[in-house]
This record gives sequence, C-alpha cells and structure tokens, in this order.
Amino acid sequence: MIKPDLGPYRRLWSVFGALILVVVAVILFKNLTLEQIQAKHQDLLSFYRSYPSATVLLLMGAFVLINVFCLPGAIALSIGTGAVLGTGLGFVVVALGANLGTGVSFILARYLFQRQFVTWASTHHAKVFEKMTRKSRANGEYYLFSLRMLPVVPAFLVNIVFAVSPMRSQTFVGVSFLSSLPGALVYANAGTQLATLRSFSDVMRPEVILSFIAIAALPWVFRLMFSRFIRR
Repeated sequence: MIKPDLGPYRRLWSVFGALILVVVAVILFKNLTLEQIQAKHQDLLSFYRSYPSATVLLLMGAFVLINVFCLPGAIALSIGTGAVLGTGLGFVVVALGANLGTGVSFILARYLFQRQFVTWASTHHAKVFEKMTRKSRANGEYYLFSLRMLPVVPAFLVNIVFAVSPMRSQTFVGVSFLSSLPGALVYANAGTQLATLRSFSDVMRPEVILSFIAIAALPWVFRLMFSRFIRR
C-alpha cells in the first residue's frame, strides 16, 4: 500500500502552530507588568536554553504582530527580550522584528487598504492627519526620523501619513530602521538589568529622553548646515 505524503501537511501544521504561539505571546505581553517579567525570568531563560531558535522566532513574530496592528506591550516585550536573550541578540531581535512589522503595516496602508485607512484617519484624527500630511510632504525623511525618535504620535498614524506621501518604500523602511535603533538598544539593555528596575519608567530616565531629543534634532541641524553651505 502506498502511504500518502504527509510532509507538506506537517509543515503547514507546524507553521499554524507557530502562529498560534506568536498570538499567545502577544496576548501575554500585552498587559504584562514588570513584576511578572521579573517573577518569570528564570522560567523564560529555561525555555530559551531548551529551545533557542524557537524562542528567537516567537519573540520576533510577536514584535511583527505588535507593530503591524500597533498593539500595546512593545516596551514590556522589548525589556523581556533583552532579559532573555541579552543585550546583543535582544537588540537585533527587537530592531528587526519591530521594523518588519512597520514595513508590513506600511505596505498594507499604501497598497492594499489605503482608502480605508485614510478614511479612518481623516475621521478620527482629521486635524492631526492633515497637519502631518502637509509636513511629511515638506520635510520627508527628516520629519519621519523625528516622529520615530520621539513617539508623540501613534505609530499607526505615522504609517498611514507616509503611505499616502510621495516617499519611496525603501526610504521609509530605511529611515524607520535607523531611528528605531537607539530605542531598541536602550530597552534590550534595560532587560539585562531587570532585577534593578522598579517600573518601566526607570528605563526612560531624563538623560535618556534628552539623548533621544538630541538624536532627533541631528538631521535638522545637518540639513540647516548643508543649506547654508550651498547658499555660499
């Protein structure tokens, strides 16, 4: 008797199971407190030692989902990732996962659901959306870099604004990636100091915030210096 080839089905179920685990991870991290991360730290480390590749993929998948749908829990997930994977690998996972999610969100907003997203933004954030759209067309990547460095506007709205702007997809992804690196490093490194943290606000100390503001201002300073140099 010829046995049917179940290989493709097994792979399909493996992918489906991994997606379920990623969704569960997102749900768990959504309302996760610092105390819970500290209490489960050893359990998470044990899981990572037993299943290193699966842990990395699950964490990265969770970052992608959180950033695609702009769900809460990114800070908790970033700190938890640093606590489990360490600063180096944690930084890579946080940065790549977050930016993969941002890229997918941008593609959805530009190519698949632009009309629906623009209608939603115009209805719920009309004044802010109009102002941001105008500034995005005038200042392009400089404006995007500042918005990413200083997240005073929801990331989902930023993605919609630049999805309807003339900015190239490669430029959007590149600028978003560069501007996310400082935050990814700060949160991943904070995870390695998990035992000393009392709250999430301990991570964003005044000096860290000032550093972010300075980094956000750098492109504008370079732009001003370059424009003055050209005029001479």
